[in-house]
Amino acid sequence: MILFSVPGYSNKPDDADVLIFVSFSMPKESLKLWAEQASCIGCPLLLRGFVDNDLTKTTAKTRAIFGEKANIEVSIDPEKFQKFNIDVVPAVVIVDLAQKDVNDDSVPYFDVVYGDTSLEEALNRIAKSGSPANQKAATHYLKKYRDSHE
Repeated sequence: MILFSVPGYSNKPDDADVLIFVSFSMPKESLKLWAEQASCIGCPLLLRGFVDNDLTKTTAKTRAIFGEKANIEVSIDPEKFQKFNIDVVPAVVIVDLAQKDVNDDSVPYFDVVYGDTSLEEALNRIAKSGSPANQKAATHYLKKYRDSHE
């Protein structure tokens, strides 16, 4: 099942969120690996927009890449791409939500890792050198990821 969601997805610790930004311009095998890894921590893949602004074309492209029986979640969220200034994909962002006021439109502090590395490596980098709150969140997600592989 391929599930498209709208902004507001939430499967996170109370004080942090992990975001995985991708694009259909990435190699098919890379997208498949990111989808598999994202599912281990219950995180959708974030796309900037629909293929040709069309849900049907986007669904067809998604099925062509991941297969008819894929079990992934994809979120179309151009606002997050803009908010976190993501122009290069893949990108893994961990954002500290504890410092954000619900009514505040400012960008909370976040750590980002760019490049076609693994999710485990991106989380490990933030766990070692991110901000203190994001180190804690990255460690949480790293444990969740590793537990899914036991």
